Amino acid sequence: CDTPPAQSDPTYNCSFTTNTCSNDAAGGSAYSTNVPDMIENYMSYNSCQNLFTEGQKTRMVSALEFYSVLGTLVSEDNLRETGVLGLVEADFETEHDIICQFEPVTFSNKSFFTGEPQSWTFGGEAIPGESTESNPEVTFPYAGLQSVTYVAVDGDSTAETTRSVFVASNEGQFAPFTDDMEDLVSLPDDRWLARNIDQDEHVWKVTNEAAFSGEKSLKLDNFAKCGSRIDELVTQSFDFSPFSSVNVSFKVAFARTPDVNNCYLRMYSSKDCGKTWVLNWAKSTTQLQSVPSPVSGPFIPADASEWHSFTVSLTSAAYMVEGAMLKFEFGGVGGNNLFLDDLQFNGTFDGEQLLRAPEDGKQGMASDVLIDWKSAGFVENYEYEIDASSNFDSQNKISGTTTFIDATPHNEDTEFLAEGLDVATTYYWRVRYIQGGTTSDWSDTWSFTVSESGVGIKEDKGSEISVFPNPTEGALTMISTTRIDRVFVLDYTGRQVLDIAGNDATQLAINLDVPAGLYIVQIKTNNGGIHNTSVVIR
Repeated sequence: CDTPPAQSDPTYNCSFTTNTCSNDAAGGSAYSTNVPDMIENYMSYNSCQNLFTEGQKTRMVSALEFYSVLGTLVSEDNLRETGVLGLVEADFETEHDIICQFEPVTFSNKSFFTGEPQSWTFGGEAIPGESTESNPEVTFPYAGLQSVTYVAVDGDSTAETTRSVFVASNEGQFAPFTDDMEDLVSLPDDRWLARNIDQDEHVWKVTNEAAFSGEKSLKLDNFAKCGSRIDELVTQSFDFSPFSSVNVSFKVAFARTPDVNNCYLRMYSSKDCGKTWVLNWAKSTTQLQSVPSPVSGPFIPADASEWHSFTVSLTSAAYMVEGAMLKFEFGGVGGNNLFLDDLQFNGTFDGEQLLRAPEDGKQGMASDVLIDWKSAGFVENYEYEIDASSNFDSQNKISGTTTFIDATPHNEDTEFLAEGLDVATTYYWRVRYIQGGTTSDWSDTWSFTVSESGVGIKEDKGSEISVFPNPTEGALTMISTTRIDRVFVLDYTGRQVLDIAGNDATQLAINLDVPAGLYIVQIKTNNGGIHNTSVVIR
Protein backbone atom coordinates (compact mmCIF):
# COMPACT_ATOMS: atom_id res chain seq x y z
CA CYS A 1 0.00 0.00 0.00
CA ASP A 2 1.01 3.66 -0.17
CA THR A 3 3.45 5.36 2.21
CA PRO A 4 1.46 6.31 4.16
CA PRO A 5 -1.56 4.20 3.11
CA ALA A 6 -4.28 5.88 1.05
CA GLN A 7 -7.46 5.35 3.03
CA SER A 8 -10.82 6.96 3.54
CA ASP A 9 -10.82 6.84 7.35
CA PRO A 10 -8.37 9.15 9.17
CA THR A 11 -6.29 8.00 12.15
CA TYR A 12 -5.45 10.02 15.24
CA ASN A 13 -3.75 9.88 18.66
CA CYS A 14 -0.25 9.02 17.39
CA SER A 15 -0.72 5.29 17.81
CA PHE A 16 2.45 3.66 16.53
CA THR A 17 0.72 0.28 16.26
CA THR A 18 -1.75 1.45 13.56
CA ASN A 19 -1.62 -1.05 10.68
CA THR A 20 -4.31 -0.59 8.02
CA CYS A 21 -2.77 -2.66 5.20
CA SER A 22 -0.81 -5.87 4.94
CA ASN A 23 0.88 -5.81 1.51
CA ASP A 24 4.01 -3.93 2.69
CA ALA A 25 6.37 -6.62 1.35
CA ALA A 26 4.82 -6.61 -2.15
CA GLY A 27 6.39 -5.16 -5.27
CA GLY A 28 9.62 -3.21 -4.89
CA SER A 29 9.15 -2.60 -1.18
CA ALA A 30 12.18 -2.45 1.10
CA TYR A 31 10.23 -4.45 3.68
CA SER A 32 10.20 -8.25 3.83
CA THR A 33 7.23 -8.43 6.19
CA ASN A 34 4.15 -6.53 7.27
CA VAL A 35 4.93 -3.31 9.26
CA PRO A 36 2.82 -0.59 10.97
CA ASP A 37 1.72 2.45 8.98
CA MET A 38 4.15 5.36 8.76
CA ILE A 39 1.91 7.80 10.61
CA GLU A 40 4.87 10.18 11.10
CA ASN A 41 5.02 10.98 7.38
CA TYR A 42 3.91 14.42 6.17
CA MET A 43 1.62 12.72 3.65
CA SER A 44 -0.25 11.23 6.58
CA TYR A 45 -3.04 13.32 8.07
CA ASN A 46 -2.25 12.20 11.59
CA SER A 47 -1.00 14.64 14.24
CA CYS A 48 2.43 13.02 14.35
CA GLN A 49 3.85 14.36 11.07
CA ASN A 50 7.61 14.89 11.20
CA LEU A 51 9.32 13.28 8.18
CA PHE A 52 9.58 12.58 4.46
CA THR A 53 11.09 9.33 3.21
CA GLU A 54 14.28 9.26 1.13
CA GLY A 55 12.14 8.25 -1.85
CA GLN A 56 9.82 11.22 -1.38
CA LYS A 57 12.83 13.54 -1.16
CA THR A 58 14.24 12.12 -4.39
CA ARG A 59 10.89 12.58 -6.13
CA MET A 60 10.62 16.25 -5.08
CA VAL A 61 14.18 17.04 -6.18
CA SER A 62 13.53 15.37 -9.54
CA ALA A 63 10.43 17.50 -10.07
CA LEU A 64 12.35 20.70 -9.35
CA GLU A 65 15.14 19.72 -11.72
CA PHE A 66 12.79 18.62 -14.52
CA TYR A 67 11.02 21.99 -14.74
CA SER A 68 13.71 24.64 -15.17
CA VAL A 69 11.38 27.43 -14.12
CA LEU A 70 11.27 25.91 -10.63
CA GLY A 71 15.04 26.28 -10.38
CA THR A 72 14.66 30.05 -10.31
CA LEU A 73 13.04 29.74 -6.90
CA VAL A 74 16.46 29.25 -5.30
CA SER A 75 18.49 31.43 -7.65
CA GLU A 76 20.51 34.31 -6.19
CA ASP A 77 18.49 36.88 -8.16
CA ASN A 78 15.19 35.57 -6.82
CA LEU A 79 16.51 35.37 -3.26
CA ARG A 80 17.63 38.99 -3.50
CA GLU A 81 14.31 40.16 -4.99
CA THR A 82 12.31 38.34 -2.31
CA GLY A 83 14.46 39.75 0.51
CA VAL A 84 15.90 36.50 1.85
CA LEU A 85 19.46 36.76 0.54
CA GLY A 86 20.70 39.05 3.31
CA LEU A 87 21.17 38.58 7.02
CA VAL A 88 18.51 36.26 8.46
CA GLU A 89 19.43 35.95 12.13
CA ALA A 90 22.31 36.13 14.58
CA ASP A 91 23.26 32.77 16.03
CA PHE A 92 26.23 31.13 17.75
CA GLU A 93 27.27 27.93 19.44
CA THR A 94 29.99 26.71 21.80
CA GLU A 95 32.13 23.62 21.38
CA HIS A 96 30.68 22.35 24.68
CA ASP A 97 27.33 23.32 26.22
CA ILE A 98 28.84 22.68 29.65
CA ILE A 99 31.65 25.22 30.10
CA CYS A 100 34.25 24.55 32.77
CA GLN A 101 35.25 27.36 35.11
CA PHE A 102 38.69 28.79 34.19
CA GLU A 103 38.88 26.52 31.10
CA PRO A 104 38.99 28.28 27.68
CA VAL A 105 36.03 27.61 25.39
CA THR A 106 35.55 28.57 21.72
CA PHE A 107 32.41 30.41 20.55
CA SER A 108 31.48 29.92 16.90
CA ASN A 109 29.49 32.24 14.62
CA LYS A 110 26.53 30.34 13.15
CA SER A 111 24.62 33.27 11.64
CA PHE A 112 23.06 33.00 8.18
CA PHE A 113 24.31 35.13 5.27
CA THR A 114 26.88 37.28 7.04
CA GLY A 115 30.53 37.68 6.27
CA GLU A 116 30.90 41.11 7.84
CA PRO A 117 32.64 41.90 11.14
CA GLN A 118 30.70 40.94 14.23
CA SER A 119 30.87 41.75 17.91
CA TRP A 120 30.64 39.69 21.08
CA THR A 121 29.97 40.73 24.68
CA PHE A 122 30.62 38.20 27.44
CA GLY A 123 29.27 38.57 30.99
CA GLY A 124 30.54 37.11 34.24
CA GLU A 125 33.86 39.00 34.11
CA ALA A 126 34.89 36.76 31.19
CA ILE A 127 38.27 37.13 29.54
CA PRO A 128 38.03 38.73 27.07
CA GLY A 129 34.89 40.69 27.95
CA GLU A 130 34.43 41.73 24.31
CA SER A 131 35.63 40.46 20.93
CA THR A 132 35.23 41.09 17.21
CA GLU A 133 36.68 37.73 16.17
CA SER A 134 34.45 35.31 14.33
CA ASN A 135 35.26 32.42 16.69
CA PRO A 136 36.74 33.86 19.91
CA GLU A 137 38.24 31.80 22.73
CA VAL A 138 36.86 32.84 26.13
CA THR A 139 37.49 31.95 29.79
CA PHE A 140 34.89 32.39 32.54
CA PRO A 141 36.10 32.88 36.15
CA TYR A 142 32.57 32.64 37.61
CA ALA A 143 30.40 29.53 37.75
CA GLY A 144 26.66 29.59 36.99
CA LEU A 145 24.69 31.16 34.13
CA GLN A 146 26.64 33.81 32.22
CA SER A 147 25.24 36.09 29.54
CA VAL A 148 26.62 36.20 25.98
CA THR A 149 25.46 38.75 23.38
CA TYR A 150 26.36 38.33 19.71
CA VAL A 151 25.74 40.98 17.04
CA ALA A 152 25.95 39.98 13.35
CA VAL A 153 26.26 42.58 10.57
CA ASP A 154 25.55 42.35 6.85
CA GLY A 155 25.79 45.72 5.12
CA ASP A 156 23.14 47.92 6.68
CA SER A 157 21.41 44.98 8.30
CA THR A 158 22.11 44.03 11.92
CA ALA A 159 20.85 41.10 13.98
CA GLU A 160 21.47 40.47 17.67
CA THR A 161 20.96 37.56 20.04
CA THR A 162 21.60 37.16 23.77
CA ARG A 163 21.73 33.78 25.47
CA SER A 164 22.97 32.35 28.73
CA VAL A 165 25.75 29.76 28.90
CA PHE A 166 26.18 27.22 31.71
CA VAL A 167 29.52 27.40 33.56
CA ALA A 168 30.32 24.55 35.99
CA SER A 169 32.35 25.21 39.14
CA ASN A 170 35.74 23.53 39.51
CA GLU A 171 35.08 22.72 43.16
CA GLY A 172 31.31 22.38 43.33
CA GLN A 173 28.51 22.40 45.89
CA PHE A 174 29.27 20.57 49.13
CA ALA A 175 27.03 17.76 50.42
CA PRO A 176 24.70 17.32 52.26
CA PHE A 177 22.57 19.25 49.80
CA THR A 178 18.87 19.41 48.92
CA ASP A 179 17.28 20.99 45.86
CA ASP A 180 13.51 21.28 46.28
CA MET A 181 13.16 23.37 43.09
CA GLU A 182 11.13 26.03 44.93
CA ASP A 183 13.30 29.00 43.93
CA LEU A 184 13.64 27.97 40.27
CA VAL A 185 12.07 30.26 37.68
CA SER A 186 13.13 28.73 34.36
CA LEU A 187 15.82 26.53 32.79
CA PRO A 188 18.71 26.78 32.32
CA ASP A 189 19.50 27.93 35.84
CA ASP A 190 22.68 28.21 37.91
CA ARG A 191 21.94 24.67 39.14
CA TRP A 192 20.33 22.95 36.13
CA LEU A 193 20.95 22.69 32.40
CA ALA A 194 18.17 21.28 30.16
CA ARG A 195 19.42 19.59 26.97
CA ASN A 196 16.97 19.07 24.11
CA ILE A 197 18.94 16.37 22.30
CA ASP A 198 16.17 15.57 19.79
CA GLN A 199 15.62 19.29 19.04
CA ASP A 200 11.84 19.10 19.30
CA GLU A 201 9.36 21.38 21.07
CA HIS A 202 9.42 19.33 24.28
CA VAL A 203 12.10 20.09 26.87
CA TRP A 204 12.53 19.96 30.64
CA LYS A 205 10.98 23.00 32.33
CA VAL A 206 10.04 24.37 35.75
CA THR A 207 6.39 23.77 36.61
CA ASN A 208 3.95 24.51 39.41
CA GLU A 209 1.41 21.96 38.12
CA ALA A 210 2.58 19.40 40.69
CA ALA A 211 5.30 18.80 43.27
CA PHE A 212 6.15 16.12 45.82
CA SER A 213 6.85 18.86 48.35
CA GLY A 214 6.29 22.58 48.05
CA GLU A 215 4.82 23.97 44.86
CA LYS A 216 7.40 23.43 42.10
CA SER A 217 9.11 20.56 40.32
CA LEU A 218 10.77 19.88 36.98
CA LYS A 219 8.57 18.50 34.18
CA LEU A 220 9.11 16.93 30.77
CA ASP A 221 5.94 17.36 28.70
CA ASN A 222 5.95 13.92 27.07
CA PHE A 223 2.25 13.32 26.44
CA ALA A 224 1.46 12.59 22.75
CA LYS A 225 5.08 13.10 21.84
CA CYS A 226 5.73 11.15 18.66
CA GLY A 227 8.79 9.24 17.64
CA SER A 228 11.87 8.42 19.69
CA ARG A 229 13.44 11.17 21.77
CA ILE A 230 16.20 11.99 24.23
CA ASP A 231 16.00 14.82 26.75
CA GLU A 232 18.60 15.46 29.44
CA LEU A 233 18.93 17.33 32.72
CA VAL A 234 22.44 18.18 33.90
CA THR A 235 23.12 19.26 37.49
CA GLN A 236 25.56 21.79 38.82
CA SER A 237 28.90 20.38 40.00
CA PHE A 238 29.45 18.92 43.48
CA ASP A 239 32.39 18.34 45.79
CA PHE A 240 32.39 14.62 46.64
CA SER A 241 36.08 14.52 47.60
CA PRO A 242 35.56 14.06 51.40
CA PHE A 243 33.35 11.00 50.94
CA SER A 244 33.73 7.26 50.42
CA SER A 245 30.23 7.09 48.92
CA VAL A 246 27.35 9.42 48.14
CA ASN A 247 23.63 8.61 48.17
CA VAL A 248 21.57 10.48 45.60
CA SER A 249 17.81 10.45 46.20
CA PHE A 250 15.00 12.03 44.17
CA LYS A 251 11.26 11.81 43.58
CA VAL A 252 9.70 10.86 40.23
CA ALA A 253 6.10 10.90 38.96
CA PHE A 254 5.36 9.11 35.67
CA ALA A 255 2.49 7.30 33.98
CA ARG A 256 1.97 5.00 31.04
CA THR A 257 -0.46 5.70 28.19
CA PRO A 258 -2.90 3.14 26.72
CA ASP A 259 -0.70 2.90 23.61
CA VAL A 260 3.10 2.60 23.23
CA ASN A 261 5.20 2.72 26.42
CA ASN A 262 8.83 2.01 25.67
CA CYS A 263 10.56 4.64 27.82
CA TYR A 264 13.47 4.83 30.24
CA LEU A 265 15.06 7.20 32.76
CA ARG A 266 18.80 6.95 33.38
CA MET A 267 21.24 8.70 35.70
CA TYR A 268 24.90 9.24 34.80
CA SER A 269 27.85 10.78 36.64
CA SER A 270 30.86 12.71 35.35
CA LYS A 271 34.21 13.53 36.93
CA ASP A 272 35.56 15.73 34.09
CA CYS A 273 33.09 18.61 33.76
CA GLY A 274 30.65 16.67 31.58
CA LYS A 275 33.11 15.57 28.90
CA THR A 276 32.47 11.89 29.64
CA TRP A 277 29.64 10.13 31.52
CA VAL A 278 29.25 6.78 33.29
CA LEU A 279 25.84 5.11 33.70
CA ASN A 280 24.88 4.63 37.38
CA TRP A 281 21.15 3.82 37.31
CA ALA A 282 18.33 3.06 34.86
CA LYS A 283 14.60 2.32 35.06
CA SER A 284 12.19 1.22 32.33
CA THR A 285 8.54 2.25 31.92
CA THR A 286 7.10 -0.34 34.29
CA GLN A 287 9.78 0.32 36.92
CA LEU A 288 9.33 4.07 36.59
CA GLN A 289 5.53 4.37 36.63
CA SER A 290 4.15 5.86 39.85
CA VAL A 291 0.47 5.11 39.17
CA PRO A 292 -0.76 1.56 38.44
CA SER A 293 -3.03 2.18 35.43
CA PRO A 294 -2.42 3.86 32.06
CA VAL A 295 -3.54 7.49 31.79
CA SER A 296 -5.18 8.45 28.48
CA GLY A 297 -4.86 12.21 28.99
CA PRO A 298 -1.89 14.33 30.09
CA PHE A 299 -0.65 12.92 33.42
CA ILE A 300 -0.34 15.23 36.42
CA PRO A 301 0.25 13.60 39.83
CA ALA A 302 -2.63 14.37 42.20
CA ASP A 303 -0.69 14.09 45.47
CA ALA A 304 2.43 12.62 47.09
CA SER A 305 1.04 9.07 46.77
CA GLU A 306 1.52 9.28 42.99
CA TRP A 307 5.28 9.79 43.27
CA HIS A 308 8.09 7.23 43.51
CA SER A 309 11.21 7.71 45.63
CA PHE A 310 14.53 6.44 44.26
CA THR A 311 17.98 6.31 45.85
CA VAL A 312 21.20 5.70 43.94
CA SER A 313 24.45 4.93 45.76
CA LEU A 314 27.65 6.21 44.14
CA THR A 315 30.58 4.20 45.44
CA SER A 316 33.33 4.47 42.82
CA ALA A 317 36.39 6.16 44.34
CA ALA A 318 37.15 7.63 40.90
CA TYR A 319 34.06 9.85 41.22
CA MET A 320 34.63 11.01 44.80
CA VAL A 321 36.25 14.19 43.48
CA GLU A 322 35.73 17.93 43.25
CA GLY A 323 33.57 19.05 40.34
CA ALA A 324 31.48 15.84 40.03
CA MET A 325 28.26 16.21 38.01
CA LEU A 326 25.09 14.19 37.42
CA LYS A 327 22.87 13.84 34.36
CA PHE A 328 19.31 12.50 34.03
CA GLU A 329 18.40 11.17 30.58
CA PHE A 330 14.82 10.40 29.53
CA GLY A 331 14.30 8.64 26.22
CA GLY A 332 12.46 6.03 24.22
CA VAL A 333 9.05 6.02 22.54
CA GLY A 334 5.61 6.77 23.97
CA GLY A 335 4.74 7.17 27.63
CA ASN A 336 3.22 10.13 29.44
CA ASN A 337 4.50 13.20 31.29
CA LEU A 338 7.48 12.92 33.66
CA PHE A 339 8.08 14.97 36.84
CA LEU A 340 11.24 15.22 38.99
CA ASP A 341 11.49 16.77 42.47
CA ASP A 342 13.50 16.90 45.71
CA LEU A 343 17.02 15.99 44.63
CA GLN A 344 19.16 15.18 47.71
CA PHE A 345 22.81 14.30 48.30
CA ASN A 346 24.16 12.71 51.46
CA GLY A 347 27.76 11.56 51.70
CA THR A 348 29.52 9.08 53.95
CA PHE A 349 32.72 10.72 55.10
CA ASP A 350 35.71 8.49 54.46
CA GLY A 351 37.41 9.49 57.72
CA GLU A 352 40.29 11.27 56.01
CA GLN A 353 40.85 14.93 56.81
CA LEU A 354 41.40 16.96 53.61
CA LEU A 355 43.15 20.32 53.30
CA ARG A 356 42.02 23.15 51.02
CA ALA A 357 44.31 26.21 51.05
CA PRO A 358 46.97 27.41 50.68
CA GLU A 359 47.90 24.81 48.07
CA ASP A 360 50.69 22.43 48.90
CA GLY A 361 54.10 23.87 48.06
CA LYS A 362 52.84 27.41 47.48
CA GLN A 363 55.60 30.01 47.36
CA GLY A 364 55.79 33.72 48.10
CA MET A 365 53.08 33.78 50.78
CA ALA A 366 52.25 36.75 52.98
CA SER A 367 53.40 36.61 56.61
CA ASP A 368 49.74 36.39 57.68
CA VAL A 369 48.33 33.14 56.27
CA LEU A 370 44.79 31.78 56.51
CA ILE A 371 44.85 27.98 56.48
CA ASP A 372 41.60 26.38 55.34
CA TRP A 373 40.54 22.74 55.43
CA LYS A 374 37.48 20.75 54.34
CA SER A 375 34.69 19.63 56.64
CA ALA A 376 34.98 16.08 57.95
CA GLY A 377 31.31 15.83 58.83
CA PHE A 378 29.65 15.98 62.21
CA VAL A 379 32.68 16.08 64.50
CA GLU A 380 33.33 17.81 67.82
CA ASN A 381 36.57 19.68 67.19
CA TYR A 382 39.39 20.21 64.71
CA GLU A 383 43.04 20.36 65.77
CA TYR A 384 45.69 22.11 63.66
CA GLU A 385 49.49 22.47 63.74
CA ILE A 386 51.77 24.88 61.87
CA ASP A 387 55.54 24.68 62.20
CA ALA A 388 58.77 25.49 60.40
CA SER A 389 59.81 21.92 61.24
CA SER A 390 58.30 19.13 59.16
CA ASN A 391 58.35 17.02 62.33
CA PHE A 392 56.23 19.61 64.16
CA ASP A 393 58.63 19.60 67.09
CA SER A 394 60.04 23.13 67.22
CA GLN A 395 59.52 25.51 70.14
CA ASN A 396 57.69 27.94 67.82
CA LYS A 397 55.05 25.47 66.71
CA ILE A 398 51.58 26.99 66.39
CA SER A 399 48.73 24.68 67.44
CA GLY A 400 45.14 24.88 68.61
CA THR A 401 41.60 23.62 68.17
CA THR A 402 38.36 24.93 66.72
CA THR A 403 34.84 23.95 67.81
CA PHE A 404 32.45 22.34 65.34
CA ILE A 405 29.79 24.66 63.83
CA ASP A 406 28.18 22.51 61.13
CA ALA A 407 29.06 20.02 58.38
CA THR A 408 29.31 22.60 55.61
CA PRO A 409 32.71 24.05 54.63
CA HIS A 410 33.95 27.65 54.64
CA ASN A 411 33.03 28.31 58.27
CA GLU A 412 35.26 29.55 61.09
CA ASP A 413 35.55 26.00 62.44
CA THR A 414 37.50 24.93 59.32
CA GLU A 415 40.04 27.75 59.18
CA PHE A 416 42.74 29.50 61.23
CA LEU A 417 44.63 32.74 60.63
CA ALA A 418 48.36 32.41 61.44
CA GLU A 419 49.76 35.90 61.89
CA GLY A 420 53.29 37.29 61.94
CA LEU A 421 55.06 34.32 60.37
CA ASP A 422 58.77 34.62 59.69
CA VAL A 423 59.71 35.84 56.22
CA ALA A 424 61.72 33.65 53.83
CA THR A 425 60.62 30.58 55.79
CA THR A 426 58.89 27.36 54.75
CA TYR A 427 56.07 26.24 57.03
CA TYR A 428 54.34 22.88 57.29
CA TRP A 429 50.75 22.38 58.40
CA ARG A 430 48.27 19.60 59.10
CA VAL A 431 44.82 19.06 60.62
CA ARG A 432 42.86 16.28 62.31
CA TYR A 433 39.44 16.00 63.92
CA ILE A 434 38.12 14.79 67.27
CA GLN A 435 34.89 12.84 67.56
CA GLY A 436 33.55 11.04 70.63
CA GLY A 437 36.85 11.50 72.41
CA THR A 438 38.72 9.76 69.59
CA THR A 439 41.30 11.61 67.52
CA SER A 440 41.60 10.88 63.80
CA ASP A 441 44.83 10.44 61.90
CA TRP A 442 46.56 13.62 60.84
CA SER A 443 45.84 14.86 57.35
CA ASP A 444 48.56 14.91 54.73
CA THR A 445 51.20 17.51 55.55
CA TRP A 446 51.21 20.53 53.22
CA SER A 447 53.75 23.32 53.05
CA PHE A 448 53.93 26.97 52.04
CA THR A 449 56.78 29.49 51.97
CA VAL A 450 56.62 33.08 53.18
CA SER A 451 58.53 35.44 50.86
CA GLU A 452 61.32 37.78 51.90
CA SER A 453 58.92 40.67 51.36
CA GLY A 454 56.19 39.05 53.45
CA VAL A 455 53.08 41.22 53.40
CA GLY A 456 51.12 41.32 56.66
CA ILE A 457 47.73 40.46 55.18
CA LYS A 458 45.77 37.27 54.94
CA GLU A 459 45.67 34.76 52.14
CA ASP A 460 42.94 35.59 49.61
CA LYS A 461 40.52 32.75 50.32
CA GLY A 462 37.55 34.69 49.00
CA SER A 463 38.89 35.05 45.45
CA GLU A 464 39.35 32.55 42.66
CA ILE A 465 42.24 33.55 40.42
CA SER A 466 43.68 31.92 37.33
CA VAL A 467 47.07 32.70 35.80
CA PHE A 468 47.95 31.30 32.36
CA PRO A 469 49.74 30.11 30.29
CA ASN A 470 52.31 28.41 32.50
CA PRO A 471 55.13 27.87 31.47
CA THR A 472 55.29 31.02 29.33
CA GLU A 473 57.67 32.99 27.15
CA GLY A 474 56.71 36.03 29.23
CA ALA A 475 53.08 36.85 28.33
CA LEU A 476 50.67 36.18 31.21
CA THR A 477 46.92 36.60 31.57
CA MET A 478 45.24 36.83 34.99
CA ILE A 479 41.51 36.57 35.71
CA SER A 480 40.10 37.06 39.20
CA THR A 481 36.68 37.01 40.85
CA THR A 482 37.90 39.98 42.96
CA ARG A 483 39.35 43.16 41.46
CA ILE A 484 43.13 43.27 41.22
CA ASP A 485 44.97 46.04 43.09
CA ARG A 486 48.62 45.25 42.29
CA VAL A 487 50.77 42.46 40.88
CA PHE A 488 54.22 41.73 42.32
CA VAL A 489 56.71 39.43 40.63
CA LEU A 490 59.25 37.77 42.92
CA ASP A 491 62.25 35.63 42.09
CA TYR A 492 62.77 32.27 43.78
CA THR A 493 64.48 33.91 46.78
CA GLY A 494 61.46 36.14 47.39
CA ARG A 495 63.13 39.29 46.03
CA GLN A 496 60.71 41.63 44.26
CA VAL A 497 61.64 42.21 40.60
CA LEU A 498 58.46 43.84 39.22
CA ASP A 499 55.57 45.92 40.59
CA ILE A 500 52.58 46.32 38.24
CA ALA A 501 49.39 48.31 38.85
CA GLY A 502 46.19 46.24 38.64
CA ASN A 503 43.87 49.23 38.09
CA ASP A 504 41.00 47.39 39.85
CA ALA A 505 40.63 45.09 36.83
CA THR A 506 39.29 41.54 37.03
CA GLN A 507 41.29 40.58 33.96
CA LEU A 508 44.84 41.66 33.29
CA ALA A 509 47.42 40.84 30.63
CA ILE A 510 51.10 41.52 31.37
CA ASN A 511 54.45 40.73 29.78
CA LEU A 512 57.31 39.65 32.05
CA ASP A 513 60.58 40.94 30.63
CA VAL A 514 62.78 38.91 32.99
CA PRO A 515 65.43 36.18 32.59
CA ALA A 516 64.25 32.58 32.27
CA GLY A 517 63.60 30.82 35.55
CA LEU A 518 61.08 30.21 38.33
CA TYR A 519 59.11 33.22 39.60
CA ILE A 520 56.29 33.95 42.03
CA VAL A 521 53.43 36.05 40.65
CA GLN A 522 51.82 37.62 43.71
CA ILE A 523 48.40 39.16 43.04
CA LYS A 524 47.01 41.59 45.62
CA THR A 525 43.24 42.08 45.39
CA ASN A 526 41.31 45.11 46.59
CA ASN A 527 39.74 43.14 49.45
CA GLY A 528 43.19 42.87 51.04
CA GLY A 529 43.90 39.35 49.86
CA ILE A 530 47.05 37.87 48.36
CA HIS A 531 47.21 35.10 45.76
CA ASN A 532 50.55 33.52 44.83
CA THR A 533 51.31 31.39 41.79
CA SER A 534 54.60 29.81 40.74
CA VAL A 535 55.34 30.59 37.08
CA VAL A 536 58.10 29.21 34.86
CA ILE A 537 59.56 31.72 32.39
CA ARG A 538 61.25 30.04 29.45
